[in-house]
Amino acid sequence: ALVKPGGRVVYATCSLDPVEDEAVVAEVLRNSEGVDMKSVMELLPGVPGEAGRADWPSLDDGGGVAVVEMPESMQPPSEQGIASQLPRSMRVWNDKIGGGGFFLAVLEKSEDAPERPAREVEVKMTAEEVKPDSDHSPRPIPDEVASVVESAWGALPDNLWLRGKRLLLSTPEVHDVWGSERSRRGGRTRIPGGRWRPLKVIHLGLSAARLRGGDVERIVAGAAHELAPRLPNASSEVDGALIDALLADEEMSPDEAGVNAVRGGHILIDRATRDCVPVWVGVRVSLMLGKAERRILSLKRGLSITEKEEE
Repeated sequence: ALVKPGGRVVYATCSLDPVEDEAVVAEVLRNSEGVDMKSVMELLPGVPGEAGRADWPSLDDGGGVAVVEMPESMQPPSEQGIASQLPRSMRVWNDKIGGGGFFLAVLEKSEDAPERPAREVEVKMTAEEVKPDSDHSPRPIPDEVASVVESAWGALPDNLWLRGKRLLLSTPEVHDVWGSERSRRGGRTRIPGGRWRPLKVIHLGLSAARLRGGDVERIVAGAAHELAPRLPNASSEVDGALIDALLADEEMSPDEAGVNAVRGGHILIDRATRDCVPVWVGVRVSLMLGKAERRILSLKRGLSITEKEEE
């Protein structure tokens, strides 16, 4: 019931125990009609994993062979049709990737599998009947904010949202979710789109900038690389040596940086590497990067870390 015919479900765990891995998949196959496994090894040829197991010993907490009787659902499957499919899963051991191991299985519902009939809708709510989203919920940017952003940046990026005073950059799919009809009570109550309810949005997209006093503040560092190439009024291409000098804490005037006509938040783009850094242009040009971000970018660019940065 989780997927329509032709759909897939990926079962992934950080456990390497067959009882939590292959045994669970076997139970799904045992209780599902028209569901088969796809070969993970073929889907992910570059991952250093091994095929799943059709047989495994029952062990106790100490790692010895268990003497107590285990439920059938925790034992290797006796059905040949199920056992033959389990090697299509994949187990990746910790030492193969230098990190945490994991297990993967891909289940696919056949195109001709019977489709469970949808539950009959009992209540179809109108927009007026649904409680409004919280004031703190993300919403598509209103026209007046869009006008301010376009004026400040020289262009209006797609997929911008407003949450309080923060501008967020997201994806087209997010707008599809926000605008789509959804259900409650197992599908028996339908709620119109154009809202998040009954969903609770914890985080939405990349924080791009803040609004203050009706104006757009500087673009934050995390969104600089994504937004800068699209915004002619908010970015300038410069030589890499200039960015290196800012990373080394060298003082620089707007004239020396080639941004004499700019004031406030701006983004400098290395015309060779396309690295993007946010700056504040006032009496001098100040790099708007945190200590960790500055260190990472310096290492990426092959610069030495000064004693001052290490403190």
